[in-house]
Amino acid sequence: ARLELTPVNLGMKGAVDKANEILLNTPNSFMVSQFENISNKNAHRKNTALEILRDLDNELDIFVAGFGTGGTISGVGEILKEKLEKVHIVGVEPLNSPL
Repeated sequence: ARLELTPVNLGMKGAVDKANEILLNTPNSFMVSQFENISNKNAHRKNTALEILRDLDNELDIFVAGFGTGGTISGVGEILKEKLEKVHIVGVEPLNSPL
């Protein structure tokens, strides 16, 4: 594998643009496009959120998640809010994140 770094000042958009460029120039390639893929969020709605609720016996005050594509926090957050009216959903971002 070869690591392709993109300029930090271009942020996540620069990384996605570079990935799309590589995709166009690589025969038989595929990109999952997690930012646009509704299955990303739905997987967390149908699996992660239900696992959290089950494992914690529906007793949860706060859910904290790092975010990148937003799939985890939006998918889990939606289900937790439906089931636990008072739960707090918190998204965190690393200090120097390109998001």
